[in-house]
Amino acid sequence: LFFDDLQWADDRCMELLSALMMERDHLQELDDNDGTNCLFIGSFRSNETNDNLISHFDKFEQSTLVDVTKIELGGLAKVESNNMISEVLRLPARLTSPLNELVQRKTTGNPFHIKTFMHSLVKDSILNYSLSDTRWVWDVEAIKSISIDKTVLDLLTRKLSQLPDYIVDALKVLSCLGPKVDDTIMKY
Repeated sequence: LFFDDLQWADDRCMELLSALMMERDHLQELDDNDGTNCLFIGSFRSNETNDNLISHFDKFEQSTLVDVTKIELGGLAKVESNNMISEVLRLPARLTSPLNELVQRKTTGNPFHIKTFMHSLVKDSILNYSLSDTRWVWDVEAIKSISIDKTVLDLLTRKLSQLPDYIVDALKVLSCLGPKVDDTIMKY
C-alpha cells in the first residue's frame, strides 16, 4: 500500500496508518499467507513535516512489529536534470546544458519544480519552439530574472492567485465537499 504526501496527514489519518501497520490481525484478510507479507510505503516532504508525523514515524522505527527503511531523495544532480530537459526538448544534452544551469539554480534539482518551472517558461513565452531553427530556444536573461518559489506550497499559492476570482470562489466551495465531487454538483 502506498501513502503519498503524509506531511499533510492529520492525527486521525496517522492513527489509522499506525493501526494498519502495527495491528496484525487485519493483515491476514489482505494476504493469503499469514499476514506478514504486506508492504507499506509512505512518502512525505521532509521540509514540510510536523510534530505529529515525526512522532508517528518514531513509533514505527521503535516498534519491533514493523521494519522501517528510510530512503531520502534529494534533488536531481546536474547531469540528471540536464538529461531530463534534453529529453523533453528533444535536443542534445550539450545544447541544453546552459538552460539546465539556470533551471538547476532556480529549482535545486527538484523534479516537480523543474517540470513546473519549464511549463511556466513556455507559458510566459521565455521558452519557445522556433520554426525557423526547428528547435526550442530560450531567453537566458529573462530566465535569470525570474524568482522561484521555495516550496511546493508557495508554488501552489502563486498558481491559485493567478486564477480568476470566480474559479477561486468555486474551488473554496468545492473544497468543503471533500476530495471527490460528483460531476452533477459542478454543473451548478
